[in-house]
Amino acid sequence: MIQCPNCQQPVEILDKHIGALFTCPHCAAVFFVNYDGQPEMAAHEAEPETAEQNDNAFVPPISETHYGTPAVEDYAPTQEQYLEPTEDPQFQQPGDSFGEYNADQAGGGFNETPLTEQYSEELSEAATESEPAYEMNSSENFDYSENLNQPIEPIIDNKTSDDANFADVIDFANANTTAGNFSYAVIIEGIDSSQLVYQLKEAMTDSKFGWDVSELLTHIGGGRLVVKGLSPAKASVFINRIKYLPFKVSWRQDVLSGS
Repeated sequence: MIQCPNCQQPVEILDKHIGALFTCPHCAAVFFVNYDGQPEMAAHEAEPETAEQNDNAFVPPISETHYGTPAVEDYAPTQEQYLEPTEDPQFQQPGDSFGEYNADQAGGGFNETPLTEQYSEELSEAATESEPAYEMNSSENFDYSENLNQPIEPIIDNKTSDDANFADVIDFANANTTAGNFSYAVIIEGIDSSQLVYQLKEAMTDSKFGWDVSELLTHIGGGRLVVKGLSPAKASVFINRIKYLPFKVSWRQDVLSGS
């Protein structure tokens, strides 16, 4: 049994009333029963000013607090002094303010040149500086009076196996032309062991070549063998067979002398 905080009459509090709102059966006052079983009632707030004291005050309707106790809140708005406008406000666009600021910072008139034009000028200047100036050497004069129809003697260089896939030999062999007075000589170097001689013999053994392999191998001297008088097609097939072996392969083009 506890006493009602409003009418001080004894009331019975059960376990179900703990932590909940309780209505007094004597005075109908609503209060909260805490977890200790004691009643709690919200303190009354100060009464707002009456209408006679403040005619402009706004009194909202009476609302209940969290615990059910009626409470009156003062929602009277503060009075603000009304000022009559003396002149029309002048609206300034952000662009004008920005222009005045740049004029003050630069110490002169506002620069209205678009940024894109300035950027284009900078790019053109940079491109002009980066381009190398080409000047023709006056000492290098070409004599146009020379006879351009003079025959030029062919320069024959030895080709080596460093050329990728021996493309020039293959293209020459596949060309639909006659060899004429030209033939190939294939030079093989680095034949330093019997095992390499055996590998070379296997690569050269083919009835299509029409040669005596054993007789050709007798010409090996100082680890070097030269196979002469090959047609373009035969030289192409032969080089493609031995280019993957550990030899240094080169070739040259020979001119056959007529009888």
